[in-house]
Amino acid sequence: MTTPMDSSRAIYDMNLTPGRGYLDSTHSEEAFRDALRKQNKYDRLEVNVLGEPRDGKTSTCKTLTHQPFDPYEKSTIGIKQDLASTTNVSSTWTVLSDPSTANIKEFRDTLCSHAIKALERHKPQFLQSLWQSVVCFLKIFFLTCIVLSIHYAATTGNYKHLPYFGMTLILMFSLSCLLFGITDGSGVAVGVYDIALLSEFSFRRKFYIDCIEAERLSGINMATLEAFLYFAMIDVFFVSVPTGLSLGVGMAINFCYFIPADGLVDVQDLPLFNFHCIGFLGCVLITLAAIKQLEGGNGTLAIFLANIPVMLAGYLWYNDKKAYYYTAVSGFGCGIFHGLCLACSFKLYVFVKHSFVDHFLETFSPQNSRRIWRYARYGTGLLWGIPMATFLGWRSPAAKTMNLICAALFLLSLEMIIWFSSKSDINLRKGKSHLKNHALKVKKLGVQSKTQIVIKDFAGHPLYRYAHHIFLANNNSIYLLVFNMAKAAVVKKRKKVLKQITYWLSIIQGHAQSPDVNVFLVGTHRDSVKERQRGETIKMINKWLIDNISDKYHKMIHCNENQKLFFFPIENSIPTSEVENDNDVSVLKNAIYRVKQSADDMRVISGPLRYNSFYEDLQAYRKKKMFILKKNQLYDDLKNNNTSLSNTSDKDLEEMLNLFDSLREIIHFSDFVILKPQFLIDLMASLVNIPLKGTQDRKHLAKDWTRLQGSGLASENLLNWVLKSNIPETMHNEINGLKLLLEKYDLLCKIQIMTQHMYLVPPLLSSNAEIKSQWKDASRCVRLYISFGDFHIEPIFLRLLCHCARNDSASHCDYLQVNRRYGTFVYQSSYPYRIEQIRMAAENGIKKDVIKLTINLSDTAQDSTLVINMVHHYLIEILQRHFQECHYVLGPLCPVNKKV
Repeated sequence: MTTPMDSSRAIYDMNLTPGRGYLDSTHSEEAFRDALRKQNKYDRLEVNVLGEPRDGKTSTCKTLTHQPFDPYEKSTIGIKQDLASTTNVSSTWTVLSDPSTANIKEFRDTLCSHAIKALERHKPQFLQSLWQSVVCFLKIFFLTCIVLSIHYAATTGNYKHLPYFGMTLILMFSLSCLLFGITDGSGVAVGVYDIALLSEFSFRRKFYIDCIEAERLSGINMATLEAFLYFAMIDVFFVSVPTGLSLGVGMAINFCYFIPADGLVDVQDLPLFNFHCIGFLGCVLITLAAIKQLEGGNGTLAIFLANIPVMLAGYLWYNDKKAYYYTAVSGFGCGIFHGLCLACSFKLYVFVKHSFVDHFLETFSPQNSRRIWRYARYGTGLLWGIPMATFLGWRSPAAKTMNLICAALFLLSLEMIIWFSSKSDINLRKGKSHLKNHALKVKKLGVQSKTQIVIKDFAGHPLYRYAHHIFLANNNSIYLLVFNMAKAAVVKKRKKVLKQITYWLSIIQGHAQSPDVNVFLVGTHRDSVKERQRGETIKMINKWLIDNISDKYHKMIHCNENQKLFFFPIENSIPTSEVENDNDVSVLKNAIYRVKQSADDMRVISGPLRYNSFYEDLQAYRKKKMFILKKNQLYDDLKNNNTSLSNTSDKDLEEMLNLFDSLREIIHFSDFVILKPQFLIDLMASLVNIPLKGTQDRKHLAKDWTRLQGSGLASENLLNWVLKSNIPETMHNEINGLKLLLEKYDLLCKIQIMTQHMYLVPPLLSSNAEIKSQWKDASRCVRLYISFGDFHIEPIFLRLLCHCARNDSASHCDYLQVNRRYGTFVYQSSYPYRIEQIRMAAENGIKKDVIKLTINLSDTAQDSTLVINMVHHYLIEILQRHFQECHYVLGPLCPVNKKV
């Protein structure tokens, strides 16, 4: 005995229908649960593009991703992040318009692929599978015989003017749902009525007479070919293709309305059936069908077995063997082409639906998308069915009312079956229906492995550099350091270009969390150099870079091995159509690909596949404009709403957040989670990008904006207004928490001037504003110097200012005590001290920046180590959080050093 589960498995294996019934089974549920527990490797590469303003960073990103060059490109504000996808890093990088949807699709592809492989591993043994298939087709044979018997009785009994076929379809769909389950039953029923209609037409058409005549005129081979292709072509145009496109139900409505014709349909003279034409076409298609069978495609074999009722009915109908021979050949050809075209058209249907239709319907009407799509298929099938019914000889009835009522009843009964199926579908109630639909797509189309590339275009303007540290530190990063070749070719400008390159190299080195840093020097504006001089200019720039860039940075920089250069010259204004053929762009991509390949074994990001379900939660939060959440609230939401993470411990959720932070999908702080990194970028940009005078935004709190622009101090009212302008109203209660978060990571610093609370915005501190305090070095003072080697110390110094200002016991003064170069503070109301950024010249003559710490002592305050330990503690905290590869030395000034 076979169970309904066995029938569902047989239908799934043979591709008779999409096989959704088996995907809804307990076996499938277990396969999906096992898949969620698997480890998943993330094939992701982060490319950070750095450099000075207007040097071509954005256009370089566009060149790499085949986007058109814009000569009027606006300067990047903050950081612009794109997600690109490629089958191979050295090939085309395609920017994804909707990264969230792409990540969800990748998760579903991977999950469904694992689940389907698990189902294949549990496939029944050959004999058991064969028995299940035989039983399945016996049921199909039973249903087909019922339809044919009712149809034959009605037509011979002169009842064909009645809407009997519609009532027969209602009965047949109901029986099919009983035999094969509600999910698969309607799909099988569509195939059964198609077989019945073709069988009825073959009986009525008596095509074997034409074949016998063709045998007499052209021989048995040509007659056999005609028999093989005749009904196959009818099946292709009117059955297999529309059925594969899921239009079968709409076509069935026509036959509820139409009635069979009295006469025969003569198609013998149609051009399609010209012997020469079908001889060529037949050879091509028969070869395709044979290849399909040799590949082990069960679909073709299943459709062939489904034609057993056709051949058996033909044997009973005809009296001589020759007539039966041609009928059997017709049925065999119909079955082969039905299987081939049904599979192809269903793949086309799945591709179109998942690539275009689903996104449109989810945007247009997410609540009713399934119903709208179903009704659209009904309507299209109804239109397609009219020429089919006409060709098969059916005609409009004289009394239309009863037939229309019957068609409506058929549609109503089908909708009731669908409604009942939705109520009983546990996957639909749990919101998993979309996952099972996606599994059908993966089963039919497969999954193509792709690499995702996170491209970050960092603004070059100094105002935005202060927040770069949050987005630079990642072990899986490649850095493209962009400089302008046209500037480097001018002798007077080289010193400035070298200083800029050295600055960015020191920043990359200080932020990197791994000693293996991968930097590519990219020279833009290649074509700005005259073509006749280009070769010599490139050689000159190459030698200049090698001679002047410090040796300690050489190990970070990947050379251009193909062109024997220290850097990669490219033209960043290439038309999109020419990018593929540009050798320099290809050389750069190939070099990036080689670095990625060599690093893959050392820096693999992996985690349980169930973690990827967080992508769906991320998309939901972002649609609601909830970009920041407290970690505890996020944990509660995931456990209550995400079935894949419902039983996950807090420790595992912490691991998941760290994983997504390394993928640069979120920013994971200790108490908060930034669910959209661009939100933090936009937030800081809205503070440092001060509106112009006269604009509407500047008129609001005009004095506060002026003070922020002049001194870097933001009033609490101004800060609250900026924050509320960038977050949804539902998060306004979290303003204080957000300010604490920004303070904790030194993006803001809360200070007190007299009785008023103000916020220091470090990037906006003026370099020229004088400190009003009357600082004088005491007769007893300690002077120490803090050296960071060649590292550019300004970002460290600004953070140190914030730490000192936040804990300053003299903050009750009515004037500002810090600017971009120095600040004066008091520790424990007893130790006045001053920190300043100065430039020193070492013994070798190389100038470097250091921090000078001056501590004034008195009779009641003589222990300078208290201040020194405090500053040391601040520096350790800053370096561990933001500059892990940076180190410093603290001590008195050596005699050989002098202040510049």
